[in-house]
Amino acid sequence: MRITFSEFKKKRVETQSGVYVGKVADLILDIDQYSIVQLKVSRAFKREHLLIHPGQIKRIEEKRIIVVDTLLRRETSEAESPLGAKVEPVIMREME
Repeated sequence: MRITFSEFKKKRVETQSGVYVGKVADLILDIDQYSIVQLKVSRAFKREHLLIHPGQIKRIEEKRIIVVDTLLRRETSEAESPLGAKVEPVIMREME
């Protein structure tokens, strides 16, 4: 499969379970090896980027790139919590 950079840059990045990660923003190339080292993915509604190693890519489809589910697991870990706080479920009830 051959593709231009402008076509590749339009692709959505999703996990295997369908969670939207972002869109391809850029590529990091190794010009000595003629290979892609990482994909730079811009996150939706966040001012940050993820760097994705080619080993984390499961497949490339016509309109999207599928990455391993574990890619986003680190973001939700307790260690990443701002104050080390544990996230507790919230119970909502109707007020009388």
